[in-house]
Amino acid sequence: MTTGDIQGAEASLKTVARSVAVAMGREEVRAAVRDAMRDSPWDVHQVSLRELMGSPRGAGLLAGAAAAAGETPEVYIARLRALPDLDFSVPSRAQRRAWRGTPGVVVAASVNPEDRTVFGFGSDGQLVAGVGSASSSALVMMINPAEPRGRRGNPQPAGAGAVIQSATDGEIAEQYTWTDAKGHKTVMVPGMTASGGMESLNFGDSTYLDEAFFETNDSGTDLELTFYAKFYRPDGSYLGEWTYQNYSLPYRQAWRLRPGLLLPVLPDSSNAYIQLRIREEDGWANPDEWYGPRVFTWVDRDQSRRLNVSGNSSIYADIELGWVQRSKPVATSVNVWSVTVEQGSAGATSASALDQYGWAIPGTVSSWSSGNSSVASITSSNGSSASLYGAWYGQTNIYATIGGITGSGVVSVVEPAPPACNPAVQICPE
Repeated sequence: MTTGDIQGAEASLKTVARSVAVAMGREEVRAAVRDAMRDSPWDVHQVSLRELMGSPRGAGLLAGAAAAAGETPEVYIARLRALPDLDFSVPSRAQRRAWRGTPGVVVAASVNPEDRTVFGFGSDGQLVAGVGSASSSALVMMINPAEPRGRRGNPQPAGAGAVIQSATDGEIAEQYTWTDAKGHKTVMVPGMTASGGMESLNFGDSTYLDEAFFETNDSGTDLELTFYAKFYRPDGSYLGEWTYQNYSLPYRQAWRLRPGLLLPVLPDSSNAYIQLRIREEDGWANPDEWYGPRVFTWVDRDQSRRLNVSGNSSIYADIELGWVQRSKPVATSVNVWSVTVEQGSAGATSASALDQYGWAIPGTVSSWSSGNSSVASITSSNGSSASLYGAWYGQTNIYATIGGITGSGVVSVVEPAPPACNPAVQICPE
């Protein structure tokens, strides 16, 4: 995009952010947005602002935002269509887990994924300083050009709830794709692939990528990275390619691939080799338009299968890759999420099978049970998730069985939180 395009988009996006903030001043709009984000399948519960406003659930948000902008809903939708598709989200996990649709929302906007310009508005339509700072207690909602998205593994049950993200909600958003020499693709999403993930490809005992690690040093708020590994036989003939995608990697945090699940190396000959490549993906029209593309390639012909590479500090400080011989993953234990439920209210939990390396692998819960139904009971279940009812104060174990293996978690039933104070009808404490 040209500088003029960016400046024009920034002005229009500022109008959108301000008008959405004003609309979020209404209780019913906040509740609808909270529930829409709760039901989002994506990694940080983001929704498309354009799609939300075009849905029945977003009708109140559209009406309120259009009125705040002094436009008809039709003109306002046309404004959104003139912009790139926009993500609408609560970036903070802590706030996603705590916010119950209460007032005090700040709507911030970023015109570019590199996050050069961030501005925010309160429900009064006024600019808010210090958006996202450590000293701010306001709930911050972000509007920004849509980034690549990944579906969460083991997501919480769909349906309206008290918060956007429950404590048992899965967060890993990643995807593996195997493309053979003929171009045939096999796609796997951990925790969601009924076929059994990598086990279904019948690699069996083989050499797996044990660990890949590098420290990002990018200026963006988050990264979307794709890791490529092409495999060649000793004669140089092409065998195929593994692609691993990781979404919403936090800024300046170490990136570590999950061990024991990735990129089986040719076990038949140490002379076979691998070409490795990492690319940062961004939204907007052109990834990293101010810095140029970031694509890095290494070729491994080392019999020891270990690389230690340093250089090009524009994105990483160093990268290490190591391979080890591992048996194929098999379920050895079951993890059940412990939860807290208010007395007289519904809750949810989930369970997953863990392999011998401690990582979740696909598996369906065959049975759920409560150790004390007078404290908490199972009301329904669906695959790896179960709905609960907090009957009375106290704690009890809850059990899930996968493949003949049983695990347990704790359900704590607590006193309901007092209702929020309404200054329109009562005196609220300072």
